[in-house]
Amino acid sequence: MKGKRGEYSALKELYPNDLAGLTPVIEVPPVDWNWDDDVAKKTEFAHLTSTVDNLVKYWGTDRPLFVDVETADLSDAVEGDPAGRSPITCLFDLARSKGLKLIPVLVSTADPASIAAVAGASAKDQRGAMLRIVKDHFFSPNLPALLTSRAGQLSLTPSMLDLLIDLEDVDSGAVQAYVASVPILLAALPHLPTWRTLTLASCAFPETLGAFTVGAIGRTPRVDWLLWRQVCSRLAPGTRKPTFADYGISFTTLAEIDPRVLKTPQNIRYTADAEWLIFKGVNFKKNGGAGFIGLCQQLIAQPEFMGAGFSEGDRYIAGCATGTEKPGNPETWRRVGTNHHLTFVVRQIAIASATSAPAAPGSSTGHGGATP
Repeated sequence: MKGKRGEYSALKELYPNDLAGLTPVIEVPPVDWNWDDDVAKKTEFAHLTSTVDNLVKYWGTDRPLFVDVETADLSDAVEGDPAGRSPITCLFDLARSKGLKLIPVLVSTADPASIAAVAGASAKDQRGAMLRIVKDHFFSPNLPALLTSRAGQLSLTPSMLDLLIDLEDVDSGAVQAYVASVPILLAALPHLPTWRTLTLASCAFPETLGAFTVGAIGRTPRVDWLLWRQVCSRLAPGTRKPTFADYGISFTTLAEIDPRVLKTPQNIRYTADAEWLIFKGVNFKKNGGAGFIGLCQQLIAQPEFMGAGFSEGDRYIAGCATGTEKPGNPETWRRVGTNHHLTFVVRQIAIASATSAPAAPGSSTGHGGATP
């Protein structure tokens, strides 16, 4: 998850049973930019401080979660930090002072300074770490040596390490190639039964909505979900199966676009069994949010709509369609779509794993999901 307010709010509004079914990976975003003055809106230290405050507000201090600081692309020594700490050390020191139970994420491309910072944070907090393996490293014959090296550098055994295999963005044309190779590589991982968790992540959500037509109901396949199901089905009996992770209703990276020229359409991204439904309206900046009402009315008329009781996001969609909720803005609809997506995938995973997932309040349907 991209560490934006809409996604944070989506987490906070999950029903308790659904929240218990996932542990997110939060990617700290870069510092927001003031495009008019061509300067950062705040110091890097202030940015990390507000990130920690958001984690306390929207996630809380009761449960652990994974945090990837490298995605913020900050200076080696945090700008504005009186102690001159590295980004990872600074954020984890701030989080520790607030009682947060964070687990640091170390990407497989990390430099020595980041490895040392994650090792330091892990030693202080005693909650282990996550190794995030990028696609190129996963398919490299040197992966076993890399895993052994990183575990040694962090002074952690596999039982204290969460292994996240991140295939990044995939498309339908690549699925069969992955299905043929990924099960073999997973089965060959060193210490396969011992890693604290094992997760397979990928992203199938399109980078932009440019290919979708205003007023029409767009559909795009959830290739990430299909890939995970097929990979698990190809693993030999008794082989450890990875859990599922995706990028939600976002692409792998955030586009850095001047908002003064950005033409964001009204849009709702709605997760269904094997695809996303895309409802696209006109330019939000020029036309405001009133068009979301028509998009919601269009959505609730579809057989894929799960009903107002399915999630807080679905309740809001139904309310907007009937006039009991305001249409809001793009942040509102990132919150709504993400809340529905997380709920749907948590329950979908529960069904796929042949386990039971208690229904959400007011819902008689089970689906599921977990997302980093």
